[in-house]
Amino acid sequence: MMKVKYSTTMQAQIARIRRLPKLYDDVLRAEVKRDAAGVMGEFRTGIMKGTFGFEPLKPKTIARKKAQGLPKPDFPLYGIGPSDMKSYMNMLEIKKLKSGWKVTPSKKKHHTKKITLDHLFQIHEYGAIVKRKTKDGIKLIRIPPRPALTNGYERWMIKRRRMEPKPAIEVKKAITQFITDGNATLVTKIKKRRIEGVMRGLHEL
Repeated sequence: MMKVKYSTTMQAQIARIRRLPKLYDDVLRAEVKRDAAGVMGEFRTGIMKGTFGFEPLKPKTIARKKAQGLPKPDFPLYGIGPSDMKSYMNMLEIKKLKSGWKVTPSKKKHHTKKITLDHLFQIHEYGAIVKRKTKDGIKLIRIPPRPALTNGYERWMIKRRRMEPKPAIEVKKAITQFITDGNATLVTKIKKRRIEGVMRGLHEL
């Protein structure tokens, strides 16, 4: 078996390449958290403004919601609105993971106390056929998919692409400089600027 012996310079460069992910770890974590918050924001905004273009509610459903005194009875998924933290639009949570953050539906009971929020999410996001007992027997009710989380994610990704600059020559230069001679000045400068931008973005959400 042939063994390859690297020069001292090459060994140092390989070691610096391995350090690159750690150098940018805090930037990536901050960006993931900002993205999670951004998706939640788009989810809530789309429901509140009724801009997702979902299949309209049936007249009977709208009439029932009006009778209950619910605000915006013709807006799908709006329900009681943003005032109750156990309403549909407020159900998303950001949970911390070892590798970052994730957006997930809450497992708490919906404000009606009839169903958990994560179960309700499955019904509305993907659609369902619900059995309901009536005086005339079992009635099947179709609930169409109204994927607010999917749409919120797609909207945030579009915004994110507009916010993020295209890969710059400066970044390539900084990485090359660090790998070649260990000079991390430019890397640190770019990293600081990125973190400040991400934090500013989180504050504005």
